[in-house]
This record gives sequence, C-alpha cells and structure tokens, in this order.
Amino acid sequence: MAGSVNFSTFRVQIWGGGQMEFLVPACANAPTVTSKYMKKQLINRILAWTVDFVIIGFYAFLLFIVTQLLFEFSKGEINPYLGQLIGFLTLTLPVVTYSYLTERSKWKATIGKRLFNLTVDKNELKTTKAFYYGMS
Repeated sequence: MAGSVNFSTFRVQIWGGGQMEFLVPACANAPTVTSKYMKKQLINRILAWTVDFVIIGFYAFLLFIVTQLLFEFSKGEINPYLGQLIGFLTLTLPVVTYSYLTERSKWKATIGKRLFNLTVDKNELKTTKAFYYGMS
C-alpha cells in the first residue's frame, strides 16, 4: 500500500517498575537506533529537563523571598491586571529569555542539556527526518 506508514512499539522501563510505550515509525531506509541508546537519550533528556526545572524553581523561590522582604501586599490591595503584568515581567519573560538565549548560544543548550551533552541542531532532528521520510 503506497503512502502507508508502519509503526513499531518501543518500550522503556521507568522507575517503580512501570513501562512507557512509544510508537516509532518503522522506515526501511531510516537509520536504525538501538533501544539501549534511545533509553539513554530519554533518561538524559528527562534529567536535563529536571536540572533546568530546578534552576527555574530556584529563581522563582528567590523572587518570592525578595518580594516578601521588600513589599507588603495584603489581599486585594493590588490590581489583578498589574499583578499579572508584574508576574509576566519578573518570572515568565526571564524564564523564556533564559531558554531562548541558552539555546541560541554557542553551546546550543540550556545548562541542563550541557550537563548531559545534549545540543540543539539548527537542522531538523534525525528522528524528525526519519519520521517524515517514512511518511512520504
């Protein structure tokens, strides 16, 4: 059948004895990757995300402490729109900027990704190429 894609199941053991299943396109001409390599990549990506999440959480905690020390807010005292604007400017915007600038830097990775030797490639990822190759 022309244009159809076959998928194979990829299983990963996770902590606590559970399993995660992924559907991976089975492409005849796509590069093959061992399941051991994919497990390592998945674990490294989760750990890298965790490191970045801890960094962002630490920043949010420091922001909370500084806010509590410098300002006294009672409930209903501040305009909700102003509160949203302050939250965006002090937490959301810096976090997005951190992610953007570190991914665009010469290291091409956030701190967590650098710790686990993961980088962002300007070209399409190999797995994405394999997926689209299988779809054509």
